[in-house]
Amino acid sequence: MTHHASVERMCNGYKLRPKCAIKQNQVLVTKFDTNTIPSPSSILGFEIMKLFGIAILLSSLLVQEASLVVGDVGTANSYGPPYLPTACDGSKREQFPPGNLFVAVSEGLWDNGAACGRRYRIRCVSGNNRPCKSDSVDVKVVDLCKKSPCPNTILLSKSAFATISRFHHADINIEYVEI
Repeated sequence: MTHHASVERMCNGYKLRPKCAIKQNQVLVTKFDTNTIPSPSSILGFEIMKLFGIAILLSSLLVQEASLVVGDVGTANSYGPPYLPTACDGSKREQFPPGNLFVAVSEGLWDNGAACGRRYRIRCVSGNNRPCKSDSVDVKVVDLCKKSPCPNTILLSKSAFATISRFHHADINIEYVEI
């Protein structure tokens, strides 16, 4: 190997690939070439920045998703008829809201009868065979679930259930909030 070749290898060993000159067996750096291959540490820094950007994007999506859930979660199904008598107002037909959008609740929501007349906004969030419609439904509590223990958190009238589910009788997961 010639002396000139070993000096050239030394020039090419710089990370920034300087343009070199050879003068009396010495390597002289004259200027840096800006069209260089990045060093491993700068590649690593770029990869870390990409990962950091992805993490920020994912966390913002999670925050958006979390903000969509503002109520409690539970399960629901449809029930009835006959709907009378109810635990709230017995056989009075005027207890039912327009459109027959009402529910019977489980013991956990019943609150020793204090739930009578409460209103909830209910949204289907999941279930087998994708039963959910995009709509939510506003309902009124008129009854306590007649089965003990109740198989679901909330039992919706057929009309209320049809508003949020594609199927007439299915166990669905719901989000509900008192309104």
